[in-house]
Amino acid sequence: MNKNYKYYILIFALSALCFFFIFKGVSLITNNSIEKQLKALNYNKQTIELIIDYDLTNYLIENDIYSKTLEVALLEGNYIADNLTDYIYFEYKNYDKYIEHLNGLKAIGYRNDEINHIFEHLNQNEIDQIIDQTGIIPNLTNYITDQYFDINNLERYILYKNDNTNYSYEKVINYVNMNLDYNFYEKIEKTKNPDSNIVIVNKYYYLDKDFIPKNLQSFGTKYAINNDIKATKPVIDAFIAIANDAKSINLTIKVVSGYRSYDSQEAVYKRYVDRDGEEKANTYSAKPGHSEHQTGLALDIYNTVLSFSNFEKTVEYAWVKNNAHRYGFIVRYPLNKEDITGYKYEPWHIRYVGEEIATYIYENNITFDEYYAKFLK
Repeated sequence: MNKNYKYYILIFALSALCFFFIFKGVSLITNNSIEKQLKALNYNKQTIELIIDYDLTNYLIENDIYSKTLEVALLEGNYIADNLTDYIYFEYKNYDKYIEHLNGLKAIGYRNDEINHIFEHLNQNEIDQIIDQTGIIPNLTNYITDQYFDINNLERYILYKNDNTNYSYEKVINYVNMNLDYNFYEKIEKTKNPDSNIVIVNKYYYLDKDFIPKNLQSFGTKYAINNDIKATKPVIDAFIAIANDAKSINLTIKVVSGYRSYDSQEAVYKRYVDRDGEEKANTYSAKPGHSEHQTGLALDIYNTVLSFSNFEKTVEYAWVKNNAHRYGFIVRYPLNKEDITGYKYEPWHIRYVGEEIATYIYENNITFDEYYAKFLK
């Protein structure tokens, strides 16, 4: 090998080495510049390394973007490239499964506005249930944004809405929460807290056969048609107050019927069924165990002149209707609510629930069934 050839090899090697160090220097300068810019956006060192690895530097720097949601997705190893803009769109929510939920909802196909509603109105367990569904739930937002939405009833809401397309979502939710998607007496359960003034007893909730309310007392003949009529003490005290106030304006109201045992209601119901048939009897009489009279909280009243079934025609009824709530009573089976209560209009049947609840029911023109489903169930 001649000297000139060796010289050229040496020059080439030195040049290559120089280019390497120059490139390395430029690369180091460039990386340092990127890291500084990303750090200025508030990303930490570990996140910056991941941003560079995923080639997100230009996008974030050019658009001046810091995203806590993106940062957590990268650090957790849950980053999905297709969801990049979504990570930036959604403000981070500080709980462990947030990124998992976001990815899951996007994978199903929910829009960002729908996902916003899901995060706003549902808790973590409820979001898990939504993700566990086989696909998108049509009009999900219309269900979950209702304040009385219950995730456990979601499937029932959907089925009931499909069968009643003319019903609003609000009505669907209210009706299902009252179990009205089932036929009367089709799905029944034992009522809770039977000695409470706010116990629910209707065609879906029943009392045990041997239940007898505590503190049963007799009204006496001054306030009832005979000495055998009983109710719980709070009911008697409230009725004495309303009866006395009515008397002060020359109105008379008296109790025709109060507490009935399971056996007594069974006899009453059987008599009506024998007379009118079961279907008709069910519109005005309760099956045994399903009667409010067994709670000791319900009264049938009249004005001592006309029969209780004609109470609506009396001045006393007009006064009771507008004042009963001030004493804790409601007209339990009001007009035009038959589809909810399951009973025809009974202006003579009043039920004690306490002044606060009675006032709310009166002012909002709802039934106790609706109130129970919304606030007590």
